[in-house]
Amino acid sequence: MKRAPGMLQAICIIAISMGALGFFSAVGGIAGPMVGESFQNMTMQMVPTNSPQARKQFQKQVQQQKQLQHDINAVMKKWATVTYALAAVQLVLVGCLIVGGVKAFRLQPSGHRLLVMAFLIAIAFELMQLIPTINMQMETAEITEQFMADAMKSSSA
Repeated sequence: MKRAPGMLQAICIIAISMGALGFFSAVGGIAGPMVGESFQNMTMQMVPTNSPQARKQFQKQVQQQKQLQHDINAVMKKWATVTYALAAVQLVLVGCLIVGGVKAFRLQPSGHRLLVMAFLIAIAFELMQLIPTINMQMETAEITEQFMADAMKSSSA
């Protein structure tokens, strides 16, 4: 069996690794909006305290945190369709990276073409993905800034 040259081996290993990491990223992109809100609700537990003043302050902070999570979840729901579509495209793309990497490693002619095509599409995909990602970050940044301003007001009161 003929062995792939060293540089090709490195490229194939990088492609397969990128594909595997991309797979977990895509699965997280699908699972995050589905389970994120329930997971966040599980993490908000009341911490017992002896002081009535401290308990009142803590309950106020919990309410502010719940409002923050509610507002961020609303943004995530707004972008859910785009998120799912991008994750689906990403799953196909990482599949091409993995298959192309394995085929090219085995010196199959179709592997080289698939790998080159997958790398070019991956570059375009990552650039395209910036648009919704930046928009989501800008929307959540506004929410977070308002939360921080409210938290600072309530902590100084």
